[in-house]
Amino acid sequence: KSKILHKFDIIVFDEAHMAYAPTYQNAILNSMGPRAILIGLSATPGRTNLKELRPLSELFDHNIISSDILSNKPVQTLREMGVLSYLQVSKIQGHEAHSFPYLKSNRIAQTSAATIMINKKRFHAIVRKIQSKQTEKTIVFAYSVKYANAISAYLSACGIDNGLVTNTTAEHVRADILNRFSTGKLNIVVNKSILATGYDVPAIKNVIISHPVKSSILYEQILGRGSRGPKVGGDEFSSIFELDENFEYHGDPISYMRFKNRYLVN
Repeated sequence: KSKILHKFDIIVFDEAHMAYAPTYQNAILNSMGPRAILIGLSATPGRTNLKELRPLSELFDHNIISSDILSNKPVQTLREMGVLSYLQVSKIQGHEAHSFPYLKSNRIAQTSAATIMINKKRFHAIVRKIQSKQTEKTIVFAYSVKYANAISAYLSACGIDNGLVTNTTAEHVRADILNRFSTGKLNIVVNKSILATGYDVPAIKNVIISHPVKSSILYEQILGRGSRGPKVGGDEFSSIFELDENFEYHGDPISYMRFKNRYLVN
């Protein structure tokens, strides 16, 4: 809660859909000068809770600008341009590993942490998939920090080099892991969700998701880690592997069109 000493004429907020959160919103309002301009950048300009869409829009004076070039199919257009890759989504199979079909019935909130954490069949199906992709640049999203630690420890015990990044990872250690990952000296990085936003390594080939994801916004951001196309250093195709029905529920990424006609996109 450090005191903001200066007022600004221009404020640029990346991942602007997060600006509605009280902590960020207070920081913005306390930093704005009397005629300040607030500019927000986001591929998903909305909130999972639809009741928060209007106040988010109000924060930016309902002045939401979308691209004329990208039209009503921004993701498809960018794929055709080679900026984004085409996603190949596959279910992780293996020895009756239990997946959770709770998304469609809206019962995901009832899925306890223990239900996922102690399910050995799920865990082994996930680590086997990671092992099969150890020669390719692969990012793994775990259910929790503990689960990420367990995955990383198991891989290390199997002699598979990997990096673990969480909110408790020392800054210099994180920098070293991500540098080795980006330069090809490390192929596997495990995290909970800290790398879902604000992190860009174009050559990621595989995204492995170990758990059900309720938020469509977070799901699009996770898929985005493997969506960089050949024009920006990635591949034409990238692979998504998951146990649960995330893709069936959320669908293919559609960027800002997910919020069209919901107060946001003109």
